[in-house]
Amino acid sequence: MIRLFLIGLLVACALPVFAQTQQTPTWTVNQAACAKVVTPSDTAPLPAGTAPCANSPKALFVAGTGAGAACVLVMSLTGDHAQITYANVQPGAFLPVRPYQIFATNTTCVGMVVLY
Repeated sequence: MIRLFLIGLLVACALPVFAQTQQTPTWTVNQAACAKVVTPSDTAPLPAGTAPCANSPKALFVAGTGAGAACVLVMSLTGDHAQITYANVQPGAFLPVRPYQIFATNTTCVGMVVLY
């Protein structure tokens, strides 16, 4: 009788753990859900995200210069819109910033993708 009780207790305790591991999480930790290719412009800000990603960008991916060398990126951020120059941006870099605008003048980076 005690043996059956212990087996039942073991199964009852194991089932909730198994059920919890089979669920898909309903939250993310600042992960991007959408992406758009960036076209630098001295006049237009980055496009707004579209549903389901209708929020401000979370990060920027920079492919490089096309020749594998570091590049220069001129942009403004969503907070103050002040123009700032990032020098020596390495190919394949993910910049954890919220870009508002990527300026064409003096930007040598290509293959940029904004993540929403």
